Amino acid sequence: MGSRGDGTTDGMGTLFPRGALFCPGDGVAGGGDDLRAPCVVAMLKPGDRAPNFVAPTDDGHTVALSDYVGKKVVVLYFYPRDETMGCTREACLFRDHWEEIQSRGAELLGISSDPPERHQRFRAHHQLPFPLLSDPKGEIREAFGVAGGLIPPRATFVIDEGGVVRMAYRNQWNVGAHVRRALEALGEPPRDPGRRPDGTPGAPPP
Repeated sequence: MGSRGDGTTDGMGTLFPRGALFCPGDGVAGGGDDLRAPCVVAMLKPGDRAPNFVAPTDDGHTVALSDYVGKKVVVLYFYPRDETMGCTREACLFRDHWEEIQSRGAELLGISSDPPERHQRFRAHHQLPFPLLSDPKGEIREAFGVAGGLIPPRATFVIDEGGVVRMAYRNQWNVGAHVRRALEALGEPPRDPGRRPDGTPGAPPP
């Protein structure tokens, strides 16, 4: 894997600096991108400030990234479309690790161009415990540098309490890696002093 030291990867394992221009069909944007798509700005990298956004959710509310600043880490994952095979598997993997993500002090948000009504059905069908955000015009994708292509890019960001990107990962096909990378970026959960490191009950405090 090539590396430029910033932790930002695409589906081919190639790393790009923030602000670099590339064409999704030039062999570096992760297989499956549209050869006819225009060049786009490379995705945000660790150390960049995440742009604020406001988006409707599947339950009729709105969510702003600024809601979490100073309060919680955010795991924000972009995916192509509800009820497709890869996106369903990814959502279910995030669902299965949702409590673990929360135990590390983070909030999980999924986002695609699907409308809230479709998100609502998708969320109910697979019992997803986290909100799904709608980005119908791709404006949030563009702000994070993951727009373009016949198949919208699959990317995950971990954003700290200060609104700064701490992890940025793009891989179109290895959906399980998104969950793993997010958990690695979040680190170990705080340990309950009444439990041993392996999670089993320990001796009561004196």
